[in-house]
This record gives sequence, structure tokens and C-alpha cells, in this order.
Amino acid sequence: MKKLFCIALLAFLISPVFSAVTDSSNSFEIEVTQVPAGGGGEESSKSHRGLSDGAVTAITLGSIFGGLGALTGIGYYFFKHSPGLTCGFACGEKCPYQLITLENPDFITKSKHTYLIKAYNEIENKKTGKYLVIPDTSIEPNTYNTVYFEIPYENEEVNFKIIQASAPINDKELDTEIFINPKTNFTSNIPTSGIKAQKGIIIKQGKISPQKDKLFAINTCYKTSNKTSVSKTYAIIIAFEK
Repeated sequence: MKKLFCIALLAFLISPVFSAVTDSSNSFEIEVTQVPAGGGGEESSKSHRGLSDGAVTAITLGSIFGGLGALTGIGYYFFKHSPGLTCGFACGEKCPYQLITLENPDFITKSKHTYLIKAYNEIENKKTGKYLVIPDTSIEPNTYNTVYFEIPYENEEVNFKIIQASAPINDKELDTEIFINPKTNFTSNIPTSGIKAQKGIIIKQGKISPQKDKLFAINTCYKTSNKTSVSKTYAIIIAFEK
């Protein structure tokens, strides 16, 4: 009934966006000194409850944004290219996340995030570059998760490497891409080339041409035609270098 209502409302508004919201308790603690602002307002105050002193929730996926039109640019892109996908979790839409360094990796190596540690172990030079860190996160079949972020490089060419870790999968089912202009109808993905696809580790690399807008989005899609498919868990680390 809810789905039918949404479809009817969608047609009424002539909106290109389908969006399904799922609550999630996924959260991740990082020292305040390592993480600039991300999230804000009421959601930010909620994220601090129960956390130890000197820690904040760097990435909290779910129960933040949703509803028709919440992700206009990204939603429009997937409506055109993959109409069978709906929005799962979204984060950082109002206050994008910033990149961090991995000079002190304890927040990863001493965490309980199995796949995040697996992704971290694939980084060759851990003392250089800046990183976007997405901890172990759940994704439902035929949905996409979105995290908005900013890079500190303006009008400069930037190299990046996406490291995605999960249980062994068909690499065409679970895929991660970076998008430019994520809040406009000119949203597009950045081409990548594969480096590794083995035992649940998928590594891709690409290059961001100079951009005036420092806002980007990272999207992870879970596409499957198997009606008995269940949710999967993954983690991502994106390395950026000039």
C-alpha cells in the first residue's frame, strides 16, 4: 500500500525520484581531531549520545534523509540509468563529510568493523594522501547508498582509488562509483579502471579532472535479479592523491 501511494504521489508531482528509507544503526567513532564536520543539527546531537569522550560519529547511514525528491540529482541519474534501483541510505546531504588522514589508524585497526579492516589492509602507502572512510554498512537488494563528501582540492586534478571490501561476491552485483554534480540534473559518474577483483576485494582507480565544485558523492549499488537475495555488508576506503 505504501509503495502504491508513493508511486501515485510520484506521478502527481512528475518527479523522477524514487526513494525508500530504511533506518540503520550503523555508526562509526573517530577522534574529533581526525574528523572535520559531517552531519549537523538534531541528527548530530543524536549521534553523540552514548559515544566516548573525544569521539564523534563520522558516518551514520540511514534515517537521515528520504522521501520523494530528497536526492534529486543522484535520484534522477539512477531513474534514467537504473530505474529498478531505489534509494537506501543517504548521508551528508546537508553537511558533506570531509577527508581524513590515516596517520593514526587505531580507529580502524582496533575497531570491530571486519570489512573496513579488510579494506585498510589493501592500502599500500598508509601515511600519504587523504581518505574517505565508510565502515561496515548494510545494503538491501536493488538499492543504492549515498554519502556526500567534499575534497580539499579546488580546480586541481586528483587521482583516486576505491577499495571496496565485503564477503566474496559477484563483482557486478555490488559496485561503487564516484559522482560529480550530485545535486543537479547534470550528475555523472567518473570512469574507473579495475585493479583487483578477488575474494570480496574490489579495487578501482580513476582521475578527477579540475572541478569548480568540491562536492561529490560516493554511491554503492546492490543489483540482483535473485528474488531470494538478502542484504549484504560492505566497507569502503577511498584514497585521494594529487
